[in-house]
Amino acid sequence: MAATPTQHSSWIRAWLGSFEPAYDVRIVVVGPVDQPRAVAPLVTRRKGLGRLELISVRELGEPVGVLSDGDPRSLADVGRALIELGEPLLLQRLTAQSPLVAALRSSPARALILERPSVPYSYIDLDPSWAEPDARVSARRRGDLRRKHRAAEKLGPLTLEDCKPAPAELDPLLEEALRIEASGWKGRAGTALVHDRARAAFYRSYLRFAAADGLVRIFFLRVGDRRVATQVYAEFARRLWQIKIGYDEAFARVSPGMLLSREVIGAAARDGLDGLEFLGAVEPWTQTWSPTVRRFLTVRVYPLGLRRLGALRGLATVWVDAREAWHGRRQARGGTSRR
Repeated sequence: MAATPTQHSSWIRAWLGSFEPAYDVRIVVVGPVDQPRAVAPLVTRRKGLGRLELISVRELGEPVGVLSDGDPRSLADVGRALIELGEPLLLQRLTAQSPLVAALRSSPARALILERPSVPYSYIDLDPSWAEPDARVSARRRGDLRRKHRAAEKLGPLTLEDCKPAPAELDPLLEEALRIEASGWKGRAGTALVHDRARAAFYRSYLRFAAADGLVRIFFLRVGDRRVATQVYAEFARRLWQIKIGYDEAFARVSPGMLLSREVIGAAARDGLDGLEFLGAVEPWTQTWSPTVRRFLTVRVYPLGLRRLGALRGLATVWVDAREAWHGRRQARGGTSRR
């Protein structure tokens, strides 16, 4: 049912372990609870405005959306169910073209619906031509990359490390990736993950769960014997999803992050993957590789009048123990499909 790694049980379980104490969790289910057609994982802050939000978006900023069986009618039904809750909703980073958004707009329930554009991010749909990424960028950028490559090689041979760690192999690779991230401007600004205890705990937990499911892929660029850039991905649904990046600022003049991106894109294309999702937000360096972006909306719903629970007509809204729901469903089904 999960279409992105942020909908996978690894992500949800890690969020529950890191942030759940501040929230009550509500899961809105369309269809039978044991075999749902769509699931909206919502939370409400125990000390807050009492509105329902999508799980994890507040803390992590990545789109989560609603899990579904792929049928647009299921997303339309869950949109109607959300309106019929009769409670304020803050739904951040919903895919702009999703049937869920259309259902929220067209619901007959009395509610004020407000929309605004949310943060987009860049992505690449890969094909065999991306095996040589230089050929896909402008001549000016291609020349710049080649100059940076030559300058880096003067410091030592360039090599790509492509790691797909098992759980027992993850921790030293992750700590090295976090060290590299903190070595640059993020470290000086205090925004590197090592300076954010709660988010660091989440990502360590998430990557351990994901590694157990075979989803983690960590890349390093070496100059000589030194790792100078890193990118951490979830490999899911035949795409790479960028989780964390960083580079050693001592090597900034050779643009190690861009050189590593070139190697990662080429490796993904040669592996036959379908795409690369940069997540986060559109940045100039991601636009170098792809001008295409995924667009999102933030939708706020303010109900008018009394809740009309009887109008749900078979659409289930259930309060559950969130840990039991996610762990139990994963055990019963043997995990969510990765490909």
